[in-house]
Amino acid sequence: MRFHVFLSKLISIVAFLCIGSSAFAHKGSAPVTGDLVKEKPYLNNLVRINAGVMGSGFYLGDGVVVTAAHNFTTNYKYLRFGVDPKITFYDGTGIQLNKNDYDVLLDPKSGVEVKWDSANRTAVTVLEKDVAILKIVNKEVLAKFPTMAPVEVGGITIQKGMQIESIGLFENQELKSVDPLFGRNMAPVETVFGIGSFTVAEIRESQNKFVARPDGPYQTLPGDSGGPMFVTDSKGKTYLVAIHHASMMDPRGLEFVRQSIDQMVSKDSLEDFVALFSSKWLEKVSLPSSKTIKEIPIEFWKELIQIRIRNPNLPARLALQEIGDKVNAKFLWSMTPEESLLFAKMATRPYVNLNSDKDYSKVVQGAEEALKTINEQRSLTATKGMCSSMFQ
Repeated sequence: MRFHVFLSKLISIVAFLCIGSSAFAHKGSAPVTGDLVKEKPYLNNLVRINAGVMGSGFYLGDGVVVTAAHNFTTNYKYLRFGVDPKITFYDGTGIQLNKNDYDVLLDPKSGVEVKWDSANRTAVTVLEKDVAILKIVNKEVLAKFPTMAPVEVGGITIQKGMQIESIGLFENQELKSVDPLFGRNMAPVETVFGIGSFTVAEIRESQNKFVARPDGPYQTLPGDSGGPMFVTDSKGKTYLVAIHHASMMDPRGLEFVRQSIDQMVSKDSLEDFVALFSSKWLEKVSLPSSKTIKEIPIEFWKELIQIRIRNPNLPARLALQEIGDKVNAKFLWSMTPEESLLFAKMATRPYVNLNSDKDYSKVVQGAEEALKTINEQRSLTATKGMCSSMFQ
């Protein structure tokens, strides 16, 4: 029984670590060779993305690279304040992007979950829809991208037992580090892609994800996040159906296998994505729900409260502004600066009276009240706008 309890905890830890470390690189899979690319031309559009953490992606043409959102959003400092990504293509050529070369697009309606990364002692944001578009807006940079081979996005229903073609970074012998949990080499130095066959084992319809089990002696390791997954039908037509999201342990007897958890994608869903920090983002992005607020780890609230406690001489407005910025970043910039300042003020109002973990329920209550106030203010503004337009 103790073993099963330990195993359950280990599986949960591994699933979370995979998300936080920008998951996986194929181990034991077959390398994507030049001959294979001739047979399957769409493999020429594989890319490696390095934005401070290693990740994979797939070029869809017209400057659109689809990848995993957590390659950026759990990088502790959001990409625009951290590392501009370097794109490396299948043939080994690369482009270092500058801040004016690209935009990052996310689904503004995707819910978020704030988790506490105990290893790095910081809060990280996990999107329910773990997909991002890296949109190249600089025409000179775009001219360096390969010509896209035709691949349809979505358009096919994923079913249990379906065979999936999975692409990741092929594990090289020259490596940077070793996985402390499993003693395996992790981050590949060279841009060499691996390909393997997986079978869909479970459909998670509410999350728009599925779990796939490898058909051969290989598994996913750090570096694969955002890597594409394809289905080819009986007529030979290939569909991009998902990207890598995370992995999980699957014990079968004495065998341990890392299954792949994958985020489904479709053409229609990608059309709803909006560039972060654009004028449309704030119009369309959803505020965090009350459920999200209640599920935030207490460590995050303690971190915010400490900003006020350890800086007693800092003017209150500056402390609240720092807190508001941190909160807004975790909620994917869903608030205006004024709203995030109000949120910080109402959530941290009882900070002088917090003596135990139980007292932090006051902070959560203040945060919920802040969200309610912000929503009421937005509704009032919208109503005034409608009335004003009616009398023009």
